[in-house]
Amino acid sequence: MDIKIFTNPHPTPPSPNESPLSLDAANALRRKDQELLKKYDELAQAIFIDMFGDPVRNEDGRYEQSETK
Repeated sequence: MDIKIFTNPHPTPPSPNESPLSLDAANALRRKDQELLKKYDELAQAIFIDMFGDPVRNEDGRYEQSETK
């Protein structure tokens, strides 16, 4: 009778000593993601202004100005 040994393909849970490091790494990654999203938002705004001009300044008169009632 042959006994075959197999390994468990699932990762072992982190030990209590590793958990704070994992949480710190996850928190750092979350902060980097938030910064990246802010940069993408700034890029989208810059591209819009480059393509259509700034609607607030309306320097080239593209947008009609009317008074609100």
